[in-house]
Amino acid sequence: MILAVDVGNTNIVFGGFDNNGELRFISRLNTQVSRMEDQY
Repeated sequence: MILAVDVGNTNIVFGGFDNNGELRFISRLNTQVSRMEDQY
């Protein structure tokens, strides 16, 4: 299993890949300036 993380200015995107390289899940969080780091 590989966890890929894309941290951008607008979104944080997580993707999980299995041993065959197939995407198994994807999750997206909106980044907001008003949130503190512990609120994610």
